[in-house]
Amino acid sequence: MKISVFGLGYVGCVSAACLARLGHHVVGVDVSTTKVELINSGKSPLTEAGLEDLIETERARGRLIATTSAEAALRNTEVTLICVGTPSNGNGSVKLEYLENVCAEVGTILKTLGREHTVVIRSTVLPNTGEQILIPMLQRLSGGIVGADRGFAMNPEFLREGTAVWDFNHPSHIIIGSTDERTAEIVKQLYRGIEAPVATTSIKAAEMIKYVSNAFHALKIVFANEIGNICKAHGADGREIMHLERVWHLDPERVLNQGLHHALLLAVVASYFYSVMHYLVTPAVLVWLYRSHRAEYGRARTALAISTALGLVGYLTLPTAPPRMLGHSGLIDILAQTQHYGWWSDDGSVPQGLGGLTNQFAAMPSLHVGWAVWCGAVIALYARHRWSRALGIAYPIVTTIVVMATGNHYFLDAVAGAVVIAAGAWLSGFVPVRFRGVPLGPGQTVIDGVTREQLEHAAARVEQAANERAGADWDAAAEAEERRYCATRR
Repeated sequence: MKISVFGLGYVGCVSAACLARLGHHVVGVDVSTTKVELINSGKSPLTEAGLEDLIETERARGRLIATTSAEAALRNTEVTLICVGTPSNGNGSVKLEYLENVCAEVGTILKTLGREHTVVIRSTVLPNTGEQILIPMLQRLSGGIVGADRGFAMNPEFLREGTAVWDFNHPSHIIIGSTDERTAEIVKQLYRGIEAPVATTSIKAAEMIKYVSNAFHALKIVFANEIGNICKAHGADGREIMHLERVWHLDPERVLNQGLHHALLLAVVASYFYSVMHYLVTPAVLVWLYRSHRAEYGRARTALAISTALGLVGYLTLPTAPPRMLGHSGLIDILAQTQHYGWWSDDGSVPQGLGGLTNQFAAMPSLHVGWAVWCGAVIALYARHRWSRALGIAYPIVTTIVVMATGNHYFLDAVAGAVVIAAGAWLSGFVPVRFRGVPLGPGQTVIDGVTREQLEHAAARVEQAANERAGADWDAAAEAEERRYCATRR
């Protein structure tokens, strides 16, 4: 389709570039010659992850251009998206001046063209704005009738600064409010190639959905700020942890998070790992330990319970926000971006709709990492095969990378998770003989000068002696039974 986009601000510029990526031919329109020149030279007029590369690519393909001429843009396109700002007036009311000016200009030019055209509003407006102000204006100035030779639709945007390109390409939903089915189908074609549920509504409903969404996000921001105030009153602040990590250069979560943001497949895999593995692996290791090493099971289980209790105490007394909840952290919420690929929500690893049951401001220490360290230590200590022990060592390492890359924990949260596990092991007395000397490799001392090879050889001899004794006992029992049988025969 041939599309013109009026207003090359945040919403307009991202929409224009992403629509061009979908294969449409897009003309961006703005009064700013600086923005127009930047786009035509393949550069982005604003800072947004992935946007400049996208603009450069689509300019090279010839699917994206920009101009200051509204008439030239409308003459060569069939659909117009209006994305101009609607800021607040001093009294709190919505300032519609820019939107009305663009609609008036579009309507006047359409009258001279004398052909069908569809106008789509992406700007945020109050309910009834479309039907009471914009449609009458377009009909009066263009000389056409909306629903006949003029299409009119509301298509609210749900883009977030910092992840706008991602949000456009992976929306949780697409809302289309229109006066007729034909217009709704035209707008649907704009998003051809994007997999997302599409809801067609009335114009009023689409306008209201956008305002309800904005109000809900504002509510979450207020709530986050209040929680931040409470944390600060108790002497805990997630920003302090972030500052400390930067001072010590201990912020690998930033690099990991950015890398995961640009790799969708890895992001989905990491989200599944974060949401699933600790629920499966920890119980499985407990069951395995109980069945195969029952003598060590009690202390290991107690160590895990004490460590978990210590973590919960940390949550309650010093709550800190996960980095993905801090808008100024620069980290991207990977779980929110991939939620439509799984059952989790942007509230965390819980199923969608159950986010209210979790405390999303409890990040220190990371029990994801703590439990993974416990599982890894148990597997490394008691597994028979080398590949099993290698998996035990790798599991907490991978878990640490995942919790940081998804924006759920800081590096120091992960360290604290390992510390509480160590504390739980110490308090419970769960320090096996093999672990006391840390047998790291062949020839190294395990305990009192005994090497790994010597210990394994001794264990093999003990097992052989036990088998021989069991065989001797069996032979003696068989001989006694034979004598008893012979005596009865006499």
